[in-house]
Amino acid sequence: MRSTASWVARYGVMVALAIILSYVELLFPINFVVPGVKLGLANLVTIVGLYLVGERGTACVTFTRIILVYFLFGRTFGLMYSLFGGGVSFLLMVFAKRRGWFGIVGVSIIGGIGHNLGQIIAASILAPSLIKLGLVPYGEIRDMDENCPTLTYNLIGRHQSRYVTTRVASVQSPWM
Repeated sequence: MRSTASWVARYGVMVALAIILSYVELLFPINFVVPGVKLGLANLVTIVGLYLVGERGTACVTFTRIILVYFLFGRTFGLMYSLFGGGVSFLLMVFAKRRGWFGIVGVSIIGGIGHNLGQIIAASILAPSLIKLGLVPYGEIRDMDENCPTLTYNLIGRHQSRYVTTRVASVQSPWM
């Protein structure tokens, strides 16, 4: 049986390696069709962890990495998207590994698909207009019609809209 110190050291090395791989992804962005898509190099640490140290330790490493990367390099909604993506990804990888249907590469691919799925769920909660505009289902912004998909529901049973008056308080914003 290994000592607690050796487990702490092992998890610490795994978290550090995952943070370094996340930073490398930020240094060398690859422009895909959808903005914000990355290779997922930190997923390598999750896969290795699942097969070497088990599910509980890998869950701790994964979520510690997500939170630390957010604080080091994050943006406003980055934490929620990462937590949803990482959580769904981790759960699907654990399920696929337990079932034994796939090898390491298959489990990794399922993790990538799960990460995208988790981020779509986060987008439907945080920014449902992106779903309605077609950015998520079609990869491009389209005109809305009655057939546009949505991942949210209307609690009040009717649509409400109104005109509002706005004023520009300052032109110092980078959006102006």
